[in-house]
Amino acid sequence: MADVLFVFGRFQKRLQSDKTTLIDMHVAVTHVQSALVALKQKPLLGGWQETFQESATETDGDLFLKGIQLSAATKRREQYHLFVTDKRSSAAVCNEIIE
Repeated sequence: MADVLFVFGRFQKRLQSDKTTLIDMHVAVTHVQSALVALKQKPLLGGWQETFQESATETDGDLFLKGIQLSAATKRREQYHLFVTDKRSSAAVCNEIIE
């Protein structure tokens, strides 16, 4: 989500620039669309997702970020969440955000 907002933030700054003309807007929109499509294949270079992937470590099925445990094996009580999954693919979440 942070990477998508970063792309839109840069887009907004470009559109609000005094140098931007109506003709430049088409180029800017095309660039933003291609950047969002590119986020589906690989993370933004120097973005939050890339930083997280480099910093996070996995030990015995648990995810750690700088020594702090981010996930636990059982997060929910099964009896209350029979029809809701907590094992959703992060790629699916990324694609939904980008769409």
